[in-house]
Amino acid sequence: MIRLSLLGISLLILQSCGGEGQGIGMVESSWWHKTASAQVKRDHFRGQCLGFGFTDNTPEMAQCLQTQMNNSRGAARQRAQQAYQNYNANRMRTTTCNTFGNTITCNNW
Repeated sequence: MIRLSLLGISLLILQSCGGEGQGIGMVESSWWHKTASAQVKRDHFRGQCLGFGFTDNTPEMAQCLQTQMNNSRGAARQRAQQAYQNYNANRMRTTTCNTFGNTITCNNW
């Protein structure tokens, strides 16, 4: 319960750090993709596409924006999934052992 409360408080603090629609978390993180406004995301990826040499208001720019957004969202999803898997792999497990005569049987939970 305490962890849940701390998480809620942390999220409120993080949300208050950004401006209206700026999103929660680092730019291009999974939380940012979930919480940033469409305009904020468009502006961010527009800068990348302009850096690649695309021109505003062209079909190529629109395609670049879409590709960059999709690639970033997919990469963020993979990073979050990997972090979750690492968390599960490294967390403490409970081991229960039962003795029957000369045999010991243990189960990890």
